[in-house]
Amino acid sequence: KSSRKAGGFYKETYYMRKLWLALLTLSMLFSMAGCGREQAAPVAGVTVEKDGTITSVLMDSFEKEFYDLEDLRDMIQLEAATHNQEKGGERIRLESLEMNGSNCVAVMKYQSFEDYAEYNEVPFFSGTVEEAEDAGINLSVTWLQAGGNASMQWKEIEAAQDYRLVVWYADMPTAVPGKIRYYSDNLTLADAKKAKPAQSDTAEGESGPFYVIYK
Repeated sequence: KSSRKAGGFYKETYYMRKLWLALLTLSMLFSMAGCGREQAAPVAGVTVEKDGTITSVLMDSFEKEFYDLEDLRDMIQLEAATHNQEKGGERIRLESLEMNGSNCVAVMKYQSFEDYAEYNEVPFFSGTVEEAEDAGINLSVTWLQAGGNASMQWKEIEAAQDYRLVVWYADMPTAVPGKIRYYSDNLTLADAKKAKPAQSDTAEGESGPFYVIYK
């Protein structure tokens, strides 16, 4: 078999990491059915939790002639353990890895947005608007107000200094723990707490940046 690194699916001539990172552009929590009903099918995407942790759901078709589920599990856990050892604590955890029909679904937990960004090698920010400005994040983009249609400029919403902001670059839906107040015009709202890219910019899902302000 070819050289492989934990964190992704692989084929004989394809590095696991590259495809796994492509899958990470599609992360989010499982949709749960109501009490007494069957669990709904998993949906890929990322969720920013209220305590600052990040939960991601990764999903892709799984062809047994190319992939081995237990081998994949071992490799993900090994890479997560390496990250945790370097950071001095359990910063990343594989919550589950299982089949759902013909798809392989992995749920990952990250203790901070920095862990998510570093492990997956993709830009990601979660924090207050003030922290974003201090970090040099450009907020001068075209904004839309939730519930409205008119576009806005940053100077019109600068009063939202105590609001929280999520910025990401991968083509994936993202959910937040509060109500979305403003979002960049390259997104659409799936509901009051979840936004998704309006369209995919490339075949590999490299796009953005995407912005959501919530409170």
